[in-house]
Amino acid sequence: MFKFIYSQAVGVGLAGSFCLMATAQATEPVESSATAAVASPPSLVQPDTIPGEWEWSPRELPPLEEIIARPLPEHAVYGLYSWESDYRKHRDFIRETGWKSVRLSGPINDEIMKAFAEDGMEVMFTMPARKPFAAEGAVMGPWRNRSTFATDEEFIAEYLKDVTAVLERYGKGGTFWAENPEVPANPLQLLEVFNEPNFWYLDTAKEDRANHFPPKDPAARAAQDSSRQKLYAKLLVAAYAHIKSRWPEVQVVGFAAGGAVGADVPFIKAVHELDPAVAQSYDILSTHPYVRPAPPEGSYVKPFGKIAIIDGTRKIREIMASAGTANKPLWWTELNWTIFPEQGGSYDEAQARGVRLDRDITPELQAAYTVRSYALALRLGVERLHFMSLVDTDNVNAGMLARDGSTRPVASAVKTMIELMPFPRLLGAVQENEDGVYIYRFAADARSSDNKEVVMAYRVQGPKTVSIPWAEAQAEVIDMVGGRRTVQAVNGSIELEIGPLPQYITAI
Repeated sequence: MFKFIYSQAVGVGLAGSFCLMATAQATEPVESSATAAVASPPSLVQPDTIPGEWEWSPRELPPLEEIIARPLPEHAVYGLYSWESDYRKHRDFIRETGWKSVRLSGPINDEIMKAFAEDGMEVMFTMPARKPFAAEGAVMGPWRNRSTFATDEEFIAEYLKDVTAVLERYGKGGTFWAENPEVPANPLQLLEVFNEPNFWYLDTAKEDRANHFPPKDPAARAAQDSSRQKLYAKLLVAAYAHIKSRWPEVQVVGFAAGGAVGADVPFIKAVHELDPAVAQSYDILSTHPYVRPAPPEGSYVKPFGKIAIIDGTRKIREIMASAGTANKPLWWTELNWTIFPEQGGSYDEAQARGVRLDRDITPELQAAYTVRSYALALRLGVERLHFMSLVDTDNVNAGMLARDGSTRPVASAVKTMIELMPFPRLLGAVQENEDGVYIYRFAADARSSDNKEVVMAYRVQGPKTVSIPWAEAQAEVIDMVGGRRTVQAVNGSIELEIGPLPQYITAI
């Protein structure tokens, strides 16, 4: 087991530059091998100092053969979470990067639906605590949750009215498509029922800051959790029946559970147990498995325990299996990693909260964790991951772009991954769960018949030289942000220094 504790920014990050600055130099020189040729020096230096308090140890992964045998999804794993205004402002960047799946969380309007249709975008609209249409003269819709209604039934009825209004306008046969026949038909076919209902959004007035977070008293906290679980069970069952009665083609995405501090798993479990109808009231289960600043393969260490994406996903799969929904898709509809304010972040969290939270990492690690999380999703059988967000927002320095629109390393890393593997499918593992090394084989485009493969290799903790079997005389190694070099194979292997910044290997 490896444990890293780090609380101070290292090096200097330049927002808006594709040139990554090394946070540390590799300490172990690469030596020649009798069985493998040493690759030329990489264009990116692998860091050996990793921010945050976290651990890595081997974790229980689902059987590879089960993941490989899963049906091919309709769209690639690459998703983006965006607000309407950000999508329109950065539309060229989105198209150039290559995303084809977006999570929209309001407001929804004719202009954004026209843009989505023209871009051929798969759209999942989240119906959250805000009304779906912007109020006149406002940017967003007004807040609407349980706190503004006398009863659960009144709240649910109003929510369903909003669902009806959205789908009557933008669903199959909707008025928008009838009024705009020149727009490519792309009716809304994915609707997510609320956002993080296990947190304050479901039932607490936005102005009531004191109740945004769980009460300190255990009994009060348990009562709050129970109330939200019961309300969401009723809401999800009602919403599913309502949607399917008129729009049976719409896929209902349930839960969107907030996974910070592992809160998603108990919520999902409790809601399923409250009503057997819950298991039949979603087509896709979604969650937000935050572990920052831990890497996606590691555990975030907290005084009350350890939180890991791999463990949480396994537990959710077990809940689904117990409920008879094991074969339904699982999506991560929100996930990110944040960068240090002094390395280009737009916000100083200490000013906003009065305390500096130890959850930030360097821009280059943000890039690495993002593309590694796409790969981890594929390894765990998660069909879609919607990265949040295009720009820093809500006091969170997680943007692909700086406030001035310049790109961060994460933007280049995602673009590189999509270019190399536009529709990846896991084929096998060369190595995983051993000494923090993960080396996977992917079909670059599962929709294509050319059988092109890409190997993705990295190590969680820091630099290490590995030998990778390779049948060809040469291989091309592509670094995380697109730098390319050719390496020679000797006796069926190539020798490569890997580390937290992933590299890709392809045949020439």
